[in-house]
Amino acid sequence: MGFSREEVIGKSANDLNIWEDIEERNEFIKLIKEKGYCENLEVNFINKHGEKITGLISGRVINFQGEPHILSVSRDITERKIKEEIIRESEEKYRLLTENMKDVIWIMDAETQKFTYVSPSVQKLRGYTPEEIINAPLSIALSSEWEMIFKTIIRNHVEKLKTGTESYDKYFTNELMQPCKDESMVWTEVISTFHNNDKTGRIEIQGVTRDITDRKKAEMEIQKKNKELQKLNFEKLHQIFRLIHFL
Repeated sequence: MGFSREEVIGKSANDLNIWEDIEERNEFIKLIKEKGYCENLEVNFINKHGEKITGLISGRVINFQGEPHILSVSRDITERKIKEEIIRESEEKYRLLTENMKDVIWIMDAETQKFTYVSPSVQKLRGYTPEEIINAPLSIALSSEWEMIFKTIIRNHVEKLKTGTESYDKYFTNELMQPCKDESMVWTEVISTFHNNDKTGRIEIQGVTRDITDRKKAEMEIQKKNKELQKLNFEKLHQIFRLIHFL
């Protein structure tokens, strides 16, 4: 707090003006009176230099020389609160990003092949809620054909990662059709990478799924036009040969 012992002894908290909000002091005293103790009440202090300090204060009524006293302990948690606020802001930005983006972000446990996280955007893409995807088998996320292929691919990569014959820095891109809740199908591009979770020690797959329906329609339209053009060119060429033969 910046005070010396001599500056503090014999003076009250009010004399030192250490409470930013007097209501927090009143809450502390109220708990002490009602329960005889208070544990880890988060409050804001003002130190000698006028700087705000976030603290946890605990107190208990004790008998000292025949008189009731309050024995209290205060812990400075200012740095912790700053870090918590940074994390909270970061999580809020991440939440807003994942909730509003069109692409679906997901995480899967590679060994159980169960999703552990799916962003809310999956509902816009396929009609399912994240909870429905997480709690359902892999078949709800993939067609039966792709489910078997995907499971085989995962097993092969996990085995290579465990034996050290493959690194974790590779990205894999696949185009596949995925089933929607209304039983329609949607073309998607899936970009994924394998990751070792340091906390759990388990291998995870982190991925992004993107709707490419419009792109696939455009590609199929181009293919159709190319076939029509090839057919037209063939017919023209055939006519030319017939004309040459006639001449």
